[in-house]
Amino acid sequence: MLSLQLEQSTGQAACVKHRLVALSHSFDLFSADQRLALRLWLLSSHIFENISLLSDSFVQQVGSLLPLLPLHVFQQLSAQQVLHILPSLPADISPPYQKVVASRVLQMANVTIQDVEFMGACVCQATVEDLERHRQDADIFFVLKRNLVQCVIRGDLFPGTTILDFLFNNSSWKDSLSFNWQLLSDLYPVLPALGHSVLQSLLPQQLLPALHYVGLSKLSPAQASSGTGAKTSDE
Repeated sequence: MLSLQLEQSTGQAACVKHRLVALSHSFDLFSADQRLALRLWLLSSHIFENISLLSDSFVQQVGSLLPLLPLHVFQQLSAQQVLHILPSLPADISPPYQKVVASRVLQMANVTIQDVEFMGACVCQATVEDLERHRQDADIFFVLKRNLVQCVIRGDLFPGTTILDFLFNNSSWKDSLSFNWQLLSDLYPVLPALGHSVLQSLLPQQLLPALHYVGLSKLSPAQASSGTGAKTSDE
């Protein structure tokens, strides 16, 4: 077990913070038991009682530990603090914590492509309203769309109609005639969400150039037969 003899008195606060920074730097090496021990200690710690008042430099240095905090404490992080910890956040933080990260980052007016890249899987928990804020920025929209598709591939997201609207950039995804081979290739993981009638109406000239990618999508047997038996444009 991880031994954490961390005193919480005011006089030893600096020592506690120093040890937390050291623990954060070694966090990837911790076993499940060690992480649990640290989480239990953090539950009784006063260091993060007013997390929004902590210096940005300290928050950044202990970023990998912060998802161990209770959710209501993690929610007190400011958008700027979240930006500071993005590069050090563990990849396996739970969805409620991912949602906080996505909300803080995407609601910032000056969010950058790098910020969105660092969000990683947290984008899976983003609301459509927060995503829509960045539709007009072509570069950020591209990164968001690519990362959302990765969420679908991993099984972390099943796209509903509002997510489909975002991914297809408000093109009428219910109108299969609006699809070109490039769109089908880029968004092949979401094809099962389009529905049987949309897939059935795809034309061979749309499917054939993208057939390799369409074949990678997890279509049901009925959907797959719809695609492979697509009607021709003169039927």
